Amino acid sequence: MKNKGLVVLVASLLLVGGAVGANAQVRLDANIQWPFYLGINLENLTGGVQGTTEISKYAFLLPELEASYQFGGANLRGGIGLKAYTLIIESFGWPMAYLELVLDPIVLRAELGGGLFYAFGLASASGTARIIIPQLEVSWKLADWFRLGAGALFIAPFDAPSNFGVVGYLGGRFTFLFR
Repeated sequence: MKNKGLVVLVASLLLVGGAVGANAQVRLDANIQWPFYLGINLENLTGGVQGTTEISKYAFLLPELEASYQFGGANLRGGIGLKAYTLIIESFGWPMAYLELVLDPIVLRAELGGGLFYAFGLASASGTARIIIPQLEVSWKLADWFRLGAGALFIAPFDAPSNFGVVGYLGGRFTFLFR
């Protein structure tokens, strides 16, 4: 009986995946973010006292790349993929899923990622962590391939809920679609 249920589940997933895949495309986003508010102590993500720091006096940019499999229509679309931030010497990445609502020219984006992390650069490593990273963004679409916006990235460690943090940012997003 268990095998029959498994066959039905796999067949259903294949049918849904095929229907979604008929309208799917590969998407690559290159983002440049300027964090203007940092509300987390990055030195101690596993516990301790949360620090809040105003960092708007520092002008540094965080480059980010996303590779995803996008599906959906013109106004509502979603996707799953990988996200990576680079600090030049060291880069960090994790799996993510997003949902976008396009209200031309405004684009609302909600994203959820985390769980599995990898670092590459000086210290290449991968592993799991009980941290999720939700992100909310509102942007103005200047062209189909470029947006300017503002957002907030949240860091939610399950093992240290007192160390929940937020990063506010302004940024530009370059979007490339491949069919």
